Amino acid sequence: MNPLLKKLLARRRLEYVTIDENFTVIETSVGVQRFADRSDILNAGHDVREFFPELFGIEELLLNVMQGKESCFELKGVGRFYQNKTIYFDLSAIEDIQEHFATRLIILFEDVTENMDATQKLVQ
Repeated sequence: MNPLLKKLLARRRLEYVTIDENFTVIETSVGVQRFADRSDILNAGHDVREFFPELFGIEELLLNVMQGKESCFELKGVGRFYQNKTIYFDLSAIEDIQEHFATRLIILFEDVTENMDATQKLVQ
């Protein structure tokens, strides 16, 4: 991944997974594991859908983003039980065109737990 993009993501505290057209993980950020649905380590070579079941059934939408037919895909307010508490995150997928023209997809994860907790308290 582009070093400048990595710096921008770190500044906003976003985690990421980069995948290819087969939904195989190419690269991950260090903190992305807390958003995964499985406790074993998400590494390169895994099918991303095994760790993020929300991605099952939307493969065509993700491929459209990867191929530049759509600008992005977003899924908001996903809940996950992590370390004995519920966390919430927003998932965004954007196209990542590499220098050698191989198209990839970057899936970004933003922790929105504080916002969701505040919204739930207001609604109650």
